[in-house]
Amino acid sequence: MPPLEKVIGFETYMDCFKSKIGRPKDQRTVNIDDKYVRAIDKDAWQFFSALDNDLGAIDTGLEAALALYYSPGVVAIRPVEADAILPQDNPKQADLKFGEAVFREIQTLRFLGNTASMGRYEGMLKWITDGGNITRAEVEAYYRNNIRGFISEIVDEEFKGIKIPASTISLIKQTITDFYLTTVQATKTVNYNNIIRIDIALKEFPEMYGAYLFNNSIIEYARKEKWDDIITKGLKQKTEFETELQPYINTLKTPTLSIMGGQDISWDNAYQAYKNIQMSLFPEIMRKDIQIRNLRR
Repeated sequence: MPPLEKVIGFETYMDCFKSKIGRPKDQRTVNIDDKYVRAIDKDAWQFFSALDNDLGAIDTGLEAALALYYSPGVVAIRPVEADAILPQDNPKQADLKFGEAVFREIQTLRFLGNTASMGRYEGMLKWITDGGNITRAEVEAYYRNNIRGFISEIVDEEFKGIKIPASTISLIKQTITDFYLTTVQATKTVNYNNIIRIDIALKEFPEMYGAYLFNNSIIEYARKEKWDDIITKGLKQKTEFETELQPYINTLKTPTLSIMGGQDISWDNAYQAYKNIQMSLFPEIMRKDIQIRNLRR
């Protein structure tokens, strides 16, 4: 499940219901205090736990958030802090936020071709809109209007303190946004292809770029020492590095090598940050290891 906390303040919201003594006694739920677990009535439990096809457990963040907001028994005892985040007297706003979270998951499931799960999420979205506070069209508009900021926040958080070019950060945000906003399956596949191209480039580029910089330092030292043979060899290697690096530069939309050389840039941890983003946004895709084959940089 994508990080729902970015959509509805989920992490803070769920903190209001957490067990204060570690894991709750009822192991059928995520970490929710037993008094709230007991307050989820039987019908609500069966309905919301069915979202991931496991009727016995409310064991995903979205299932728990839905049950804790919509179950009548929980509503009566909800902490005031939780009501401040998702007010019971503003059901339209809550329905929009939950609807957006469900709709976004539908986009991933459609890409995966998981029609069974997609049907359950479509059913949940219909249940939300049947409440009469919102329409599906409003959910989709809310999704389109908010997805860019949602992705931007996640990317900025993961790349905090990592000094890569702003143009690469912008590329990552736009590429992921394109994937989420595209409804045509063939185009979504092309967009996911682009996500994987960036993954490959971020994995391979830093080491090669570091070798390129090291070779440049050798050339500079050789010039000081007037070591002509080493200068010649170093310049030849520099040309080879530049040729090999150019496809990565094109993929990552970085400045030229000469411009980057004069900037405070470090690619350390960039690949891991990007992996974290993918696991955060596309956990189902990553787990199934869906890869677009025969990629061309």
